[in-house]
Parts: sequence; C-alpha cells; structure tokens
Amino acid sequence: MARAGFTLMELLVVLALMALLTGLAAPRLRPDAPNLSLEARAMAGGLRATRSTALRANDERLFLVDLAGRRYGSPPQWTAVGLGVALETYAAAEEGGRDTAAIRFFPDGSSTGGRITLSAGGRTAAITVDWLSGAVVIDERSGS
Repeated sequence: MARAGFTLMELLVVLALMALLTGLAAPRLRPDAPNLSLEARAMAGGLRATRSTALRANDERLFLVDLAGRRYGSPPQWTAVGLGVALETYAAAEEGGRDTAAIRFFPDGSSTGGRITLSAGGRTAAITVDWLSGAVVIDERSGS
C-alpha cells in the first residue's frame, strides 16, 4: 500500500530553496534602491583608468563629472549615473565649470585631487582622489 504525501525532509529542502531564491531576487525587484556600492566602484574604476591612461600616454587626462547631465567619464566615453543616486563634488574650481567638476591626472600619476560623493537611500559613498599620489579611495557609510 503506497502512501501519498511528502516527508519532513523534502518540505524543509523546498522551503530552504524558496528562502534562498527570495533573498537573491528581492534586491533586483526594487528599482528605487540603486546599488550604491556598484555605482561607487564603477566611478572609482573610471578614475583609476583615467590615471593609468595619463601615465601610459605621458600626458594629462581629465575625468569629468557632469552634474547636470548625471554622467561621468573621460570624454568621449561617458557613463550615466543610476536613477535615485545624488551626486556632489569637491574639486579644484579652475578645473570644471558650473555644472561640471573635473579631476586632472598628470603624467607622473599625481592629480588635482578631489572628492565625489554619491548618496541614495540614507547611504553615502565618498570617492576621494589624493592630489599627490592620484590614489583613489572609496569610503562607504550608512546613514542613521
């Protein structure tokens, strides 16, 4: 005589799989919550690439942040900032314009320095470029 139904172990395995899938899918289902860490790492990568290009080409290179256009990069290559992410910059006044901030990288690896702050959902990520070494550092914080 065959019994119909599931064992306790089978039910636990199914529940564990459902919890895992829900945990993986939940962040992707919220378009209003940008991934600030990815945005910050992408921008820092662009800054580091611009510094490397200045070193390799033995020439000055600019990294621009277009606040009005919500984009950044080394022209002609631009990357858009995600929706819901606020931008704030601190850079040398002579490098940028009213709606554009610029960080200049020199052939020796140094730069004019500056800071770009991204914020969304009570979290901030500050990307700092050291003027002497051109080093790029990300500092992420959660708001309280």
